[in-house]
Amino acid sequence: MDVTNIVAPVVSVITNIGMDHTDVLGDTIEQIAGEKAGIIKPGVPVVTCATQPEAVKVIQEKAQQLQSSVYLAGDQFSYHRLDSNENGQSFHFTGPFRDLDVRIRMQGSHQCDNAAAALMVLELLRQYMAFMLDDNDIALGLENAFWAGRFEKVVDEPRIVLDGAHNPEGAESLAKSIMDVYPHNKLILMMGMLANKHHEAYLQHILPLVDTLILTEPDFRRKMDAAELLQIVERVRPAIAKQELEIIVEPEWAKALDLLKSRTEAEDLGVVSGTLYLIADVRAALLHQTDSEKGW
Repeated sequence: MDVTNIVAPVVSVITNIGMDHTDVLGDTIEQIAGEKAGIIKPGVPVVTCATQPEAVKVIQEKAQQLQSSVYLAGDQFSYHRLDSNENGQSFHFTGPFRDLDVRIRMQGSHQCDNAAAALMVLELLRQYMAFMLDDNDIALGLENAFWAGRFEKVVDEPRIVLDGAHNPEGAESLAKSIMDVYPHNKLILMMGMLANKHHEAYLQHILPLVDTLILTEPDFRRKMDAAELLQIVERVRPAIAKQELEIIVEPEWAKALDLLKSRTEAEDLGVVSGTLYLIADVRAALLHQTDSEKGW
């Protein structure tokens, strides 16, 4: 579930601010927040789950210039998680108008952020713009919301989870979600990236959990060579990785996937992470989909 940067005539939404698409948005949190705050319209309320103080400041200043009210997670609305398992998670939403208990299918605390932002938007539509919204419909919509390749378990035997985390913030969420949802013996991680500059920070979050790391390459022109990715891993490995970490380099993603499946035993967890170009191909292969069935 992601309502980031929705441009609407009645509510503007800016969820999390991550170091992503820096070639377009800028290479600092302030610059990225400034670009994303460009969706704010005069007099239109803003809902945001941004947490970085520098991002919040940029958004609030832009909103003030345009005389728009800001609904900030942690201030005007909040949530706390109630439970989480392999089938979903629930949380208690506290807004300016009422409280609600909500269940969602998607995993990860960041999906609670997104769902809470969506709820805040719906509450504004209901309270100020006379939208007729049935609570049962809202609950059903949130529970059925689904995003392929975002912390999605696609195979049970062996257990394989796909997650399109490709920046430091995504890796942090992935690491937390793995520990929260999937108890395991060993973690076998297959990853493939595009060529950009944030992979070292990405590894800082996820590499400490990994027992076997399989480096591969997405089938895309801007891919990072697996050998180049290995150099980054070797640079950070001494400080953060398990001493017994096993690293395998297999540039062909289909062969890397076969390695992942063969090395993930019953009590283990296999994870495929990185660029969504890789995730789309791996998901289609695991679910035996044709290119036309991918949908992305």
